[in-house]
Amino acid sequence: MFSMHRILFILLLLLSLSSSVSAQSDYKYELVRDRVASVQQQYAEEDYEGLLSSIASMHPLDSGYYAFQVSRTAILLSLERYEEALDVCEEMLAIAPLDEALSFEINKAVTLINQSKIDEAETSILQSLTRYPYSYLLHHNLGAVYLEQGNTEQALRQFQKTVSLNVLYANAHLQIAEIAYQSKQTALYMMAMNTFLILSDDNAKSAQQIITYNGRMSQANPNAEASFQLDPSQSKLDDINLLINNQVALENKFKISYNLDDAIIRQNVLLLDLLQDVELSGGYYSDIYASYHRQIPTSGHTDGFLTALLSSLGGSLPKLSKYADEYDKFIEWLIPEYLGSSGSNVYWLQGKPLSKITYENGQLSARTDGVVLGDFNGVYEFYDQSGLLSGTGKFEDDKRIGDWEWYYPDGRVSATMTY
Repeated sequence: MFSMHRILFILLLLLSLSSSVSAQSDYKYELVRDRVASVQQQYAEEDYEGLLSSIASMHPLDSGYYAFQVSRTAILLSLERYEEALDVCEEMLAIAPLDEALSFEINKAVTLINQSKIDEAETSILQSLTRYPYSYLLHHNLGAVYLEQGNTEQALRQFQKTVSLNVLYANAHLQIAEIAYQSKQTALYMMAMNTFLILSDDNAKSAQQIITYNGRMSQANPNAEASFQLDPSQSKLDDINLLINNQVALENKFKISYNLDDAIIRQNVLLLDLLQDVELSGGYYSDIYASYHRQIPTSGHTDGFLTALLSSLGGSLPKLSKYADEYDKFIEWLIPEYLGSSGSNVYWLQGKPLSKITYENGQLSARTDGVVLGDFNGVYEFYDQSGLLSGTGKFEDDKRIGDWEWYYPDGRVSATMTY
């Protein structure tokens, strides 16, 4: 089910990424701004019927039309009005250009999944992937379909593909972690779950998962091993799995220096220590998870890492305040170490990490100097599908600030806005 608190931001972000805005007159841009303000007010008042009515009344030639319609389908999904959501998706897919249609393809599949029309969802996603083979959300949703069909191995491959396309997408790491746990690969489960907790910006979901995680770390993994191999290196983790499942780290004689000693903390201290003596290479978990886990203690970031896990509970834990500096240092270290080594869309310019967003065809859509986990921060440059600069602006904690500009293809300013 969709999270209502993210819908408005998705709408605003889509507007900022839209190359169509740059070709509009000042009057047209003012019109879009007024409508966004109206939508913001209706959203704040939880007037979802009014919000849906406002969006439905828009004309296809209005700037941001398709971005608003995407939000319309998301709202309908959050309200569990699936038939209406499906109708809007079908209507938009009949008229939307290829570069605008992807979001409707994704929401159509999500609608079908929510209606338990699993086979129809699979057919829809496979057809969509012929047009958008690099959409990480399509691959993730296909993985969810395969899980519903009981095809765990195929589901795992789709979630791994999702991560290869967007290493910051936390939900894919969570799905990979769950498959690892159900397959009795506890060490692999821990590494994937740790990554989910660090990347996730959904505090409620993280808090729920960490409670489950801590409970699982307090007992042996009761599942049977999978009939397929999750990773070529998994047999090298057998000794680690045995020690974790036997709760060696929970014994009093196992000493840790960290201020809190929950099961999740003790087991992770043991995991980090044991990984130092295991040679892992050539496998998915080795490349995505084990490589950075192995370097956490040798780089002096164990306390910061453990704090990052517990911080996912949301709010502030008084006992964590003493580790605030270690947490900041860990996150600063993690960005180039994890994002750069895992094949993500992160590159370096004069020693500074930058991130980039691409269109489905690989053409640069946007780039920023704000590589911050879970948030949009920093200066952004937006490009149209011909590669021309179409807009610039700055985000701070997911909000647009300062002066934003949009450009005509010849480079002249077409619209400006101060936030």
